[in-house]
Parts: sequence; C-alpha cells; structure tokens
Amino acid sequence: METKAVQAAADLDAARCRGNWAAVPELAKRYKRYHPDESDVVVCLEAELVEQIDRFRHRSPIASVVDDTECHWLDTPQTIYVPAPLNFDAFESLSQRLTDIVSNRSNDLDTVDDRQAQFAKILLARVYYETGQYDKALEALQNLALNINDATLGYGLVLLTQARTIKGMCFEQQGNLSEAQDAFGAAWDIVEKHLDQKNEMLSSWIEESLYHGALLALRAGAPAQKTLRMMRGYSSLSDTHFPAFPWRKHKRMVIFKAYATYLTQLSIDNASILQGAVTEIYHVTEVLQAMSRGFIKRDDPNKTSKHIIELVDIIVTAHDSIGWGDTRQIRSFLQFLQLAKEYTFNSPCITRHLFYTLLRVGSFDEAKHAFRAYMGLCGASDLDKILESESLDIKEIHISVGRLVSRLRILKDESWAPIEEETIQVLLAGVDLYGHQYQNGKAAVVMAEIAVELMRQLGRSAPEVQEECYRMGGIAYGLYAIQSDSPETRSEQHQRALHMLQCAINLHDDHQSVSWKTWYELAVQQAVMRDVYAALNSVTRSLQINREHLPSWHLLALISSCKQNDNRSSEALQVIETGIEQSKILQRLNRIPENMPVLSWSAEKSRAEYFNLAESYLLTCMSQIQLLEKLEGVDAVLILYRELFALYTKLSTDLGLDNDDADPQPRKNSVVSVMADDPITMNPSRRSSYDRPRSNSMASATSYAPRSIRSSTSEDTRSDRKSSPLSPSGNSNNHQRSLRKKSMQLIDVGFVRRIGTSTSQASTRKNSSSSAQESTFRSRSASTATNMSESSLFSLLSATKPSFLAGKSVSKSLSKANPFIRQRREHWHQILVKLWLLSTTTYIRAGMLEEATKAIIEAEQQILVGQMNDAGVWHQLGIVFIKEAKDKANKDLFDTGLDAFKKALAINPDHVDTLVDMAHCFMEKDEWEVAEGLLDRATQGYGWDNAEAWYHLSVCYRHANDLVRAKDCLSYSLELSETTPLQSFGLLPRFVN
Repeated sequence: METKAVQAAADLDAARCRGNWAAVPELAKRYKRYHPDESDVVVCLEAELVEQIDRFRHRSPIASVVDDTECHWLDTPQTIYVPAPLNFDAFESLSQRLTDIVSNRSNDLDTVDDRQAQFAKILLARVYYETGQYDKALEALQNLALNINDATLGYGLVLLTQARTIKGMCFEQQGNLSEAQDAFGAAWDIVEKHLDQKNEMLSSWIEESLYHGALLALRAGAPAQKTLRMMRGYSSLSDTHFPAFPWRKHKRMVIFKAYATYLTQLSIDNASILQGAVTEIYHVTEVLQAMSRGFIKRDDPNKTSKHIIELVDIIVTAHDSIGWGDTRQIRSFLQFLQLAKEYTFNSPCITRHLFYTLLRVGSFDEAKHAFRAYMGLCGASDLDKILESESLDIKEIHISVGRLVSRLRILKDESWAPIEEETIQVLLAGVDLYGHQYQNGKAAVVMAEIAVELMRQLGRSAPEVQEECYRMGGIAYGLYAIQSDSPETRSEQHQRALHMLQCAINLHDDHQSVSWKTWYELAVQQAVMRDVYAALNSVTRSLQINREHLPSWHLLALISSCKQNDNRSSEALQVIETGIEQSKILQRLNRIPENMPVLSWSAEKSRAEYFNLAESYLLTCMSQIQLLEKLEGVDAVLILYRELFALYTKLSTDLGLDNDDADPQPRKNSVVSVMADDPITMNPSRRSSYDRPRSNSMASATSYAPRSIRSSTSEDTRSDRKSSPLSPSGNSNNHQRSLRKKSMQLIDVGFVRRIGTSTSQASTRKNSSSSAQESTFRSRSASTATNMSESSLFSLLSATKPSFLAGKSVSKSLSKANPFIRQRREHWHQILVKLWLLSTTTYIRAGMLEEATKAIIEAEQQILVGQMNDAGVWHQLGIVFIKEAKDKANKDLFDTGLDAFKKALAINPDHVDTLVDMAHCFMEKDEWEVAEGLLDRATQGYGWDNAEAWYHLSVCYRHANDLVRAKDCLSYSLELSETTPLQSFGLLPRFVN
C-alpha cells in the first residue's frame, strides 16, 4: 500500500512537471485515494487554470507561458513583446476559489494542505498577471512562505521558479526595472543550485526568467557581471542543460544576437576582458549560425534575407572587434556565408563579407571571384574588360575609370548610401589582393583609381580613408612602374606614384596626423626614384611615429650605404643594429600566436604579418652581413653564414613551413627564444673603428657593438645534424645523391668538374663520356662533406640546412596548399636560394671558387625541390666560370661561363645582372655590337637604374666614337652610382600593414 502511495505521488508530480495537464485530474483522484487526509483541490485548480489560459490563447499546454510567435523576433532590450491581458471575468470563479483556499490556511506550514495553500498563492498571482492586474499579483506573492524541501524538488521547484518569474514580469510591466532584475536573478539563483532537476515546465519558466532578465539588464545598463550572468545562464541551459526541451527559436535568436553585440561592445570599452571574450564569442556566433540554418529552411524568403543579413553583420562586427581565430574556425563561418548567399538574393553585404572571409583563410583565387561579383553588383560590369586590356597608359586608365565610376549604383541608388565607405574599403582590399598577393600592378592601379575617383565623387570620406586611398594608389603605381619595360610609361607611372603619395601627405596641413605607413611608402618610392635625400627625410618621419618598423630602419641603412651619403657603411651598420633592437623583432618572432587568420584588417595579428616580419628580419640580416664584409673583409663573415642559415631554419619551423600540411599552423617558438636570450656576439678582436660612438649618427647617440646573427646552441646544432639532409649516412645520403642526380637535368656536370682543373684536364674531360662525367661528379659530391676546409660553407651549414626542404612532400604540399600557403612556401624557397647566392658571392670575392660552386649546387637543389626557376643560379655559375677562366687563362671555361649566362637568360630574358655581365664578356671578346645590344636591352628595361650597365654602355659608345651618347651614359652612370645602395631598394616591402 505504501509503495502505491509513493508511486501515485510520483506520477502526479511527473505529469505536472511534463505539463500533461489533461492527465492531472485523474492522477489527482488516484493520489487522493492513497492520501485521504490531503486535499487535491489546488492541483485540480491549476490544471483548470492552465486549460483556460490555453483555450483563450490557442496554444499548447507546454507553451502556455509565452507566445511562440514571430512577434518575439522584433524584441529588443527596449521593447519586449508581452501578450495582451486576458479578460478577468473568465477567471473570476477560479480566482475566488483560490482566494478561499489561501485565506482558510495558516502560514505555519504544519500540514501538507498548509503548504498547498502557499502554492495556491502562486496560482492566484498567475491569474492576476495573465489578466493584467500586476499590483494584485505582487500582493499575492508578498507573504509567500514555502518549505525549502517542497520548493527544491520536482514540481515544487517549478512553482518557486514560476513565482519569482511572475514577480519579475509584474515589476517589469510597472517599470520597476531594479526589482524586476532582482526577481529574475533570484529565479536563476534557485535553479542554478539545483541543476540536477530537469523537466519541461522548469525549462519553460526559467527560459522566461532568463530571457526577460538578460534584456532588462541591457535596458537598464546593469553592471557587466550581472548582465553576462543572465546571458551565460541562458546560453548554458539552452545548449546543454535542456537539450530535450528546445527553447523557442525566435527568443534564442534575440538573446544570442544581443549577447554577441554586448560582448563586442564590452571588449571595445574594456580591453582587459578581450582575451576571455574570444572563446565566448566563438561559441555565441556558432550557435547563431546553427540556428540561422533552421530559419533559412523554414521561414519566408523575404524575411529570411533580412534576418540573415542582420545576423551576418552582427557576427562580423563581433569578430572584427574580438578576433577571428585560426583559419579552421573562419572556414566554418565561410560555409555559413556560402549557404546564406543562396538565400539573400545577391546581397552586396553577404558578397562583401564573403570576399573578406575568403581573404582571411587565404583562398585568394576564390576571393578574386567574390571581388568581381561584388563589383558587378555595384554596377561595374565592364571591369573585366578594363583588366583584360593588354596595355593601358595613365590617360586611358583615367578615361576608363571615369566611365566605370559614373555608372556605379552607389552614386545613383540611395539604398547604397549606408555602404559607401564599405565599398571603398572593398576596393582597397582589392588593391592589396591584386597588387600585394598577385603582384599584378596594372589591376592594382585600376582598383586604386576607382577607389580614389569614388572617394572624390562621394566627398564624404574621413581624412584617414582619403589618405589610405591615395597611399594605396601610390603603392599600386609604384609596383606598375617597376613591372614596366617601357621607359616612357615607366617614368609617368613613377611620377603618378609620387604624386598620389604626396596627395596623401598633403591632406593634413600640419603633417602631424599623417600615418607612418604613408611616410614609409613615400620614402620607398623616393628611394626607388633615387631621390635619396627626400627619402631620408620621409623615412625619418616614419620612424619618429613608429620605431618598431624594421623595414624603415633597413631603408635608412640602405640610404646610408649610398656614395651620395659619403658611403657611411659603419653608420649603416649601426642603424641596422639599432633597428633590430628598437623593432623588438626577436621578441615578436618569439611570440607567434598559434591561432590567427591569414589576413586581418583590425588590431588582430595575422599569419601574413609574421611571415612579413620573418622575411624583413632575414633581409636585414643579409644587409648586415654585406656591411660587415665591406668593413672587415670576407674572412670576417664566412662563419656568420652558418648563423644566418640557422636562423632561416628556426623561422621555418616557427612559421609551420617545415611540414607538408596544406594549411600548416605556426608553432610554439623553441629556438628564436634561444637567439634572443643567449646572443652570440662577435669576437671582440675583430671590432673595428666603427664601434666608436659617432656624434652625427642618424640612428642613435649610443654606440651599438656589432652583433653576429644569433645562432642556436650546440645541443640544437647536434640535434639538427642528425636529421640533416646533407648527412653522409643513411637515407639522407641516398636522398642527397637522388637530388644531385636530378640536378644534372639542369646544370651540366661538366660545368662543375672543370673547377680547379688545368686546361689540359678540362680538355680531356670535355671529350669524356657523359657516364664518366656523372661518375666523376658523384664521387666528388659524396666526398664533399669530408674534404672541405674548416671555412667551407657546404660543411659548415650541413647541420643547419632545413630538413623540410629535402623531401618530395614539399612539392606535393605546394600543389595542394591554398594560394596563400603556396605563395609563402614558394617565396620562402626563393629566400633560401638568395641566401645561397649571397654566400656564393662572398666565396667568389674570397677566391674560393670550388666552395662557390658547391653553394650554387645547393641553391639549385632548392629550385628542384621548390619546383621553381631562378636565373640568378645560372648567373652566379657563369660568374664562377668567368672568374676561373681569367685566373687560369682558360678559353673553354670562358665559353662555359657564357653558356651559363645564356641559360640564365633563357629562364629570364630580362635578368639585368646577367645582361650586364654577359655584355662585359662580349666587350672583352671585342664583340662590341653584341655587347651594346645586351646593354641597351638592360638599360631600356628593368636595368634603367643599374649604374654598371650605363657605364659599360658608355664604353661601347666611346668605342664606336659616339662621344655624345658616351658622355651622357657616363654622366648618368656616375649619378646612379652615387645613389646605389648596398642592396636594391626594390627588396623593401610595400603594402605595409
């Protein structure tokens, strides 16, 4: 009997918790049968009350608390939809019976019926709330007394939560927001302490409480802790605690949109919470995306389009403020955008966000299509036609752009007014995409001119936007000029680049508000045009604003290395040392975040930024070595190449380029920290007079002792040596021979084995069979590591050569990686080739031609692995042969050097250094017409600023008795030589961010 009584009580409680009110009267009778001393009136009255409310509101029993209509879709913190009050007359009889029960019982809670009478107060309060009598509802709840054991389990917890929720909603309707928030908070307090309780009615009431509580907190401007507590409570319960009882979709959408917006604003106002907000915003935006997919499939298409666009704007704004995370998270949003695009009827908003998101994940090819789609929506239907034109001069560009801009919808349709600035920013991002990522100067110029013209016609852009438009235009024209092989158009483009950058400067009357980026880009343009004094002034202004920009210091050092500045190599070296210190480059490279987008337009760090930092540091170190070589001689820098290659290896690892992943992630730094914390300074005995302080130093009044490039510890070196691809044992050696066998397809082994031989030996080997050549070369290659002198670069670097460059996996990864990763890996290979060629130059100057040849072979191996072509390798090989031919008066070697030059020109017909050196060879052979043709090709093309080319051309004209042209060329050569830096100004980065 006792078991049946307990079961009857449990069944009745379970039915009430589930909202199964149709079954409650029968279960109440059963309960009464086993508990004859207790009343079942309150339970039956509640079932009757719910049935009446449902009948009047035409809703299901479980949804009796709220109206699950689209009216909630329009809810905001200022206006929360509440159903209209019901007519009290329909509930008067029920209200009277509840009042009688309450009045006939005491508050002592001695009996079960006394406790049921307290629950009747809650039902009476609900009657008053549903009929709009909020004062009476609050009065009914005023002296509510509940037994703690009854109110924390089963349906008792539901009734307590219901009481506090009704209390809060009554205060809300009366405008008492403080009391309302306290009541909603109290409801969450009790539920939070009893999360083990889960049922439909509890879920329904606590949702109502958290929903109103969160929105009222936003309306009242409550403290962040209080507001976030309600939002986090709503998020936690809706996601994990009540998954079987899904909360109302429209309400969830309202809360999560408000949640995302609030977190965004909070992180902007209070940077200290930014880090904690990142994970939270990821979760919120993921929920929004998941919910929106449900709306897309079921709602009216027109309403769906509007809501999806609003939602996307919220998500993008949130991530722009807090961060986007790594590419995997961004791709999830990208999939959502691609789905949203299908249901938003070619929305410019969605297409714009799709373009930016594709850039953030490095999908540049797809981003180009999205960009053109956006421009098509803007009305630029003939953009493709302009871009496909084979040649465009500045006048033609202006005419074409003027026609295109005049047809843009943004100038004709007022509905486009809200996205005027966004359209300009899209165009500027397009300039960066075409110019920076694809090195397409013509396309970049067209985009920049469109942006500038649109900005002018709108006439409402902020000064910062105007400056950026002109700056990007100047950079684009500078790139276009560098890529031009026509002297006339190149000069016009350089002048246009300078004009645009000057316009960016002149936007600010006092020049104090000019961005450091604009000063830097102007300085680079002036330096490329060989106005080094103006460039010096501009780069100084850039450094005054931002002393942490290493390329600016590098540019300053290159300017100092020009003859026009008295060839102040010692001062240039001090500038580099100061720049490395001021830029904090080692500390920044030692803290590479693991989760970053590829590109970023906010303060968030990006992977491209760290790639650029690493490249700038390597190029600066290369200049540092060249300066040291100039000041102290070749012997002083040979050992430093090992440290430079070690640095390259470690940066490759830290940037995630030492694996074959299609989308590698940066790694925790393990070695750059060694370089920063344990610097290896150069031998003090080699310090020269340039160590002394200089009062006229451009960099600093403090002297900086020259430092070596930082290297790894001996333990790192030993560890690296074990897995080195140049190790003479195991699979690595087999792979070395395999690569060298492949290299014979490009470099004739006969070239290599002539080095160090006599004329007769060279003649004999020339007639030997190809198999003998291969055998001889193999035996020499296999013994390289042991036969080298201590100063040999080949043996010196075998312990530090990057292992990721030795396998076929690199080639495979290059083909499957996205465009950003593919471009960066290719570029990273090219830097390694430059390092080998730089070392080759040093060996040539030292007269160590055998070592130079072996360094060239290493460079050629990287070309094979990276699937690239580089004319510089063949050019350097030709230099080695010509040098050897002169030393030994060997005509065959001289001809072999010319053959190497020819192969370099077969790869790149405009390779300036090859054209110049080859012309010099023909001059020595008295073939003046051939030499003049080569030099004319160089000076009229990309070698217009090569002093040596103009000098040799003057010699050719003098030999032809054309003294006027000889004088002009010589004069121009001398002028260029005065402004020729240690390294080309063209190596400096553009499109800085």
